[in-house]
Amino acid sequence: MASLEVLELQEPLRVLIVDDIEQDRDTAAAVFRACGVTPVHLEFAASYEDALFLVRYTYFDVIVVDLVLHSGDPGPRESWEGFWLLQEILERGLHRHVVVFVRTGHWREDPEAARSSVKTFQIADFWQKNFTFD
Repeated sequence: MASLEVLELQEPLRVLIVDDIEQDRDTAAAVFRACGVTPVHLEFAASYEDALFLVRYTYFDVIVVDLVLHSGDPGPRESWEGFWLLQEILERGLHRHVVVFVRTGHWREDPEAARSSVKTFQIADFWQKNFTFD
């Protein structure tokens, strides 16, 4: 496997990872640690409320949003807190200044969620949670 050239930034790349599952937050963080950009400043939110506070009061270059931020049955798409956060980002105009990725494991239950995320909320990309570094 070829090694990546490291891109050294003047200021840290500020990344917010929003996911209710710690292991999934850690996996998303590993992507940024391995991407060849340094320094990277990572912040985490496990709930819609925590993420909303951070989005309102902190600058980020990148935001990674899990669509379902509660345990148990995901329920209907209208109850997926990640969409609420994407709506907040869109309404504040942050999508013009912040790269937003959606990362979820519920794409199989609702494949339209991926298409809706890209089209409606102008996200940069849609990541499936079951990806591997391979």
